[in-house]
Amino acid sequence: VSCSVTSLERDLAVLLESGRLALTSLEPFALFPFTEHVETLAVLEVPGRAARSSPPIHSI
Repeated sequence: VSCSVTSLERDLAVLLESGRLALTSLEPFALFPFTEHVETLAVLEVPGRAARSSPPIHSI
């Protein structure tokens, strides 16, 4: 979870560079309505590993 697009981009670049992780989705969350502030959830998985069964994430 990140509150800054700049730091999320920087951190994802480091995490994805080796190829050991893959970005599967990004989900924005407006936790502070009526502001420009948005939290972003990044979901990363190990490529080739079977995904766990979990309920889908829904925005409110």
